[in-house]
Amino acid sequence: MTGVCLSSACLAGSPPAAREAKALDRSGQMGALRELLRRSPNDRQALMRLEALKTASWRDAPTGLVKKQTVPGYTNQTAWFHISVPDEYKAGKPLPLIVFLHGGAHEEGTADNIVALAQALPPFKKVIVVFPNHLRTWWAHPREMTYLADTIDIVMLRWRVDPKRIYLMGCSMGGNGVWGMGSRCPELFAAVAPVSGFYAGFLEFPIQNLAAKPVYILHGTNDTVPIAGAREAFGILKRLNAPVEMREAACDHQIPVDEFARAADWLLKRTNTQTFDLPAIRDRVAKTPVAGWLKQYPGN
Repeated sequence: MTGVCLSSACLAGSPPAAREAKALDRSGQMGALRELLRRSPNDRQALMRLEALKTASWRDAPTGLVKKQTVPGYTNQTAWFHISVPDEYKAGKPLPLIVFLHGGAHEEGTADNIVALAQALPPFKKVIVVFPNHLRTWWAHPREMTYLADTIDIVMLRWRVDPKRIYLMGCSMGGNGVWGMGSRCPELFAAVAPVSGFYAGFLEFPIQNLAAKPVYILHGTNDTVPIAGAREAFGILKRLNAPVEMREAACDHQIPVDEFARAADWLLKRTNTQTFDLPAIRDRVAKTPVAGWLKQYPGN
């Protein structure tokens, strides 16, 4: 395994591309060490090396709005994310993470469309917010959910995230993705918030898995995405005695900024009581069968 400079001096004054290359090199080494530890969990030297690399990565992580960061293992040109990190970020203090999924459709929409929320919402300024860009199709596709797990993994390697305070939020197609991803790996998130997201039984989302998870449903009463689906999902969860709340905003598909802020504030009051194994989650979503409704799209 190649060596790596652990000194922050190695990154001082480096251009963003060089800093990202260094971070990705560290991430690759950390991934190899974690794989080694899965096979040999008592390898003390590997464990110490992994902890040293994580500490260095967290210490040198950039703050502010960091654009178009790549995800290791993906060559698709759309496999990137924007991330907003408070200037007050310190490696010694883990911060909550909001994963925000953009809207659009199959081969439509990008994270560029919603990254302005990082500057507009007061709750977003206090936490780390990652805005993944989808690969090509709906977020609920197993390929996209696998990519999401990998994105969360790389973020947690490069920035110090509080594992008890990871939240999933998304609007439109992203809201649909919240139902898909959230219902298939509820243990990963402290709470989830589908916003203007389409829901229907034929989507085959196992939302009963969210029965013990705080869910905030936000939908406009005049939305072109039928609010009936959101109400149906709310009713299912309510009958399961889930800690679910539904907010019907007086708007169309464009949700006002203050409603997003209300939803974010609600999420951030929740703490995860479950533990999770991210590699196991990745394997689980990767093996999810492609639902019939997704098969109608080219390439699926």
